[in-house]
Amino acid sequence: MSLVIRLAGLTLGFLQAILCARLLGVEGYGTFALSLAVAQIAATFALLGLHNLAVCRVAELLANRASSEARRFAGRALGIATVAGLALSGLLAIAAVALAQWLEPYDAALLAAAMLIVPVTLMLLLRGLTQGAGAIIGAQLPGDVLRPALFCLALLGVSATGAMLTPTYALLLLAAAFAVAAVVAAAWCRFAMPPGEAEAPACSDFRLLPAAAPFLGLSLGTIAMAEAATLLLALFAEPSDVGIYQPAARLLVLMTVPVQAAAMAFAPRVAELNARGEAEAVGALTRRFTLATTAGTTIVSLPIALTAPWLLALFGDEFALAAPLVWIFAATQILNAASGPVGYLMTMTGRPGSSLRAQIAGLAVILAGGTVLVSLYGAGGAALATALGILVWNGALLRVVRRELGFDPSLVSAFRRPAGAA
Repeated sequence: MSLVIRLAGLTLGFLQAILCARLLGVEGYGTFALSLAVAQIAATFALLGLHNLAVCRVAELLANRASSEARRFAGRALGIATVAGLALSGLLAIAAVALAQWLEPYDAALLAAAMLIVPVTLMLLLRGLTQGAGAIIGAQLPGDVLRPALFCLALLGVSATGAMLTPTYALLLLAAAFAVAAVVAAAWCRFAMPPGEAEAPACSDFRLLPAAAPFLGLSLGTIAMAEAATLLLALFAEPSDVGIYQPAARLLVLMTVPVQAAAMAFAPRVAELNARGEAEAVGALTRRFTLATTAGTTIVSLPIALTAPWLLALFGDEFALAAPLVWIFAATQILNAASGPVGYLMTMTGRPGSSLRAQIAGLAVILAGGTVLVSLYGAGGAALATALGILVWNGALLRVVRRELGFDPSLVSAFRRPAGAA
């Protein structure tokens, strides 16, 4: 079901990207994508790592039958994230107005992007809380399906009326879709949490924020790696280059479907098994995960790579130039899946610091390589830098998992295991 929901959501996301690209054009789509990237980075800061901590902490608390503590954790986390989101939204709005002459042509779109920060923040945090509670379908549906469906309907309505769509207007429509999805996610999260006990120990903010700090570092590293190419293109190229890159990036997201879908159940299960000290069960589960997701990623990525010119043409004829970028991303994602769920293993077993160091290494490769390659090859250089950073990140994490957890999560090890061992 997780895979079906993820596929449905990404299909809607792909349709959303096509509608945006056709209605906005290359430059307008580039402006929209950059402003959205800024809003997502700001939302990551506002989350303070609480959404990733929630998956692990709520699963552990419920495994220990501390449901009141889990509910208290959720309430405190939502309060902190809301205040942080409002503060960053205000800061971005002030910056967009005060620096308008330097931010042109992105200034108006960045002002609209400020409206996105709070709903995106709450949507991601509610997803983590619901996932930690074991309601995998409820964690995915509001953000993965409802939100893009609402946005697609809004875009189709604009197209049907013949109205002109601007990046600013598109971002406001997206903010409204996120807000509706966040309300639904809040209701689902409340339903997923078991009733609390009569008495439970208090959860202090002082303990909450230090525990979330390593996850904040990981979240910032993840969003930085995801959006570094877009930001580098905005700095060293034109809005049209940013726009050309985006459809290939959308196809990259499609290639991650098998890993992301399986991880929805894998992550809280690993946290639960680790809390019980069942190391052998973690290893066996990981080997099954790697075999299934590598096969799934290959099955998804190869057809996308082979049909890339035709898929990209759906966005507009000028986007078909990005087909080589898709080929690079397909090879990268297959190798990524074959490395195993190294990042999830580190974070869900209480080792986010090790994962963060590997992320920093990958991000450094993207930034250093991208600064040179984007200037030389534009969008193609951004894709190469991103691929190299991902490979360095996964390679470093693979070494850390072997050393700290004592087993090899990669495809090579999975094939070496006897059939009965799994």
